[in-house]
Amino acid sequence: MLPEKVYQPRVKFDAAPTLWDFLRDDSFFTGVEGPLGSGKSVVCCSKIMKFAGLQAPNERSRMRHTRWAIIRNTYPELRSTTINTWLWLFPEQHCGGMRYLHPITHRIIVQPTAQAPGLDCEVLFMALDRPGDVKHLKSLDLTGAWVNEASEVPEGVIDMLTGRVGRYPPEDEGGATWAGIIADTNATDDTNWWHRYSRHGAPATTVELEDGSTIDIRWSFYRQPPALLEVEPVGSEYFVAEAGFESNEVKPERLLEAAGRYWYVNPDTENLKYLRAGYYHQQVANKTLPWIRRFLQAKSIYYVDGKAWVPEYSDEVMTRPLKYDPTLPLVGGLDVGGGTLNPAAVVGQRGQMGDWRILYELSAFDTGLERFSTLLKQELAQKFGEVPIRFWMDPAAAKRDEVYETAVEAHMKSRGFDVLLAGTNDNNVRRNALALPMGRMIVVGGRPIPGFLVDPSCTHLRAALSGKWYRRRVQTSGMERFTESPEKNEYSHIGDATSYMCMGGGEHAMLTRAAGRPGVPPSTVPQFDQSTGTIVRTPDFNPLE
Repeated sequence: MLPEKVYQPRVKFDAAPTLWDFLRDDSFFTGVEGPLGSGKSVVCCSKIMKFAGLQAPNERSRMRHTRWAIIRNTYPELRSTTINTWLWLFPEQHCGGMRYLHPITHRIIVQPTAQAPGLDCEVLFMALDRPGDVKHLKSLDLTGAWVNEASEVPEGVIDMLTGRVGRYPPEDEGGATWAGIIADTNATDDTNWWHRYSRHGAPATTVELEDGSTIDIRWSFYRQPPALLEVEPVGSEYFVAEAGFESNEVKPERLLEAAGRYWYVNPDTENLKYLRAGYYHQQVANKTLPWIRRFLQAKSIYYVDGKAWVPEYSDEVMTRPLKYDPTLPLVGGLDVGGGTLNPAAVVGQRGQMGDWRILYELSAFDTGLERFSTLLKQELAQKFGEVPIRFWMDPAAAKRDEVYETAVEAHMKSRGFDVLLAGTNDNNVRRNALALPMGRMIVVGGRPIPGFLVDPSCTHLRAALSGKWYRRRVQTSGMERFTESPEKNEYSHIGDATSYMCMGGGEHAMLTRAAGRPGVPPSTVPQFDQSTGTIVRTPDFNPLE
């Protein structure tokens, strides 16, 4: 037990059963995901001190020696949030002064007594937000590490940390009693390494030692309940719309209205009794729906602090498992020119009523044209066999590319691809061609569905359309402003490819009222349901079944 002077808890976990289980878990990696204000940072600090107190003392010095790295993605956030939480629990006046050099270090030392060993807990605060920052970890010998807001830290940092923990104290001085990684985060999306490990499992290894004992190197993940529950009005009554929480009683006088929806503070929110009254009420004012979903409901949703280039897209509404319709042609889009080494391709189908179904995507990184075209050809053959696909590209693909030193259009044709150039590469025309079908509704099997649907497997495109393909916020005083054009990033290429596909597949013709363009499907006379205002699709094939 640590001396009261060093570790006198300022918070209890009696109102947070998930955090209590997380605190007691001794797995090699323990991660917790939850909403804002749920106590995640406090429990991670407490867990560091727990293991510091459980470290076997050195026989000569009678001290429990441990060394920790606390990692955040940027220094401003490290200093303004992470360090503040640490010092709130372990204030300098009781636990020793902080050294504000590089790296920022807090060393908590308690001398041994006749009754108990002493403590030497060294904590290094580091900002590592880029894969190149991994080099800062290579010379560290650590007992363990806490990665604060871990989903914002590159996976390469986590990979390197797995080899840096458990190296202090050295084995000839008794070794680390416990070694591992502690991590917390708000909810993330399914393109993030955290989502992949927490939802689909991380490898678990059992190591057998020479004495016959074993060590389990497990990765454990915990999810806290949401802070807000969405509520749907039915007549004069209100009902919780969240699966698993339907039994919660809704009191109309406690409803919140934000982002065009009704909300109710979840009475099972962890740490709620230790928060200021009205904490979650003050959070929702002027917030967008994706922000509330991510940070207060702890849902895996795409979010970026900017303005989505295609705000018409809704991942909740427009993501459905889709089937290939053999009666309709396949059409694709490519973004492979302009010097990019992050080429992308997308394949879909346009129905008779102008409804789009996106079936397949391929995004590559740091990849040349030759390698990408080979990979794309292999994957298309595996997924669609010999079915012909017409691809639409940037008109600039007819020019010689500065990276590939050849005309991209000519190269793709030489590899056997059927490619045509889109009508324009004007940003606004491309955007509108992509957004146009998102405003349509058609009826399939008696149900109205959006005119633009994406298969769940197209995770990169879904992330792009959900906001990671965005207009950057411009720092100005007064009115909020954004750049005129979207940012060029790892998500813009799959978005551009989809724009070219929609343009060539008929949307550009609809925008310009042109006719007879190559690749534009023959016009059809839509059938309208006057009662619902939706287009009725009559063919027997249902892409949703």
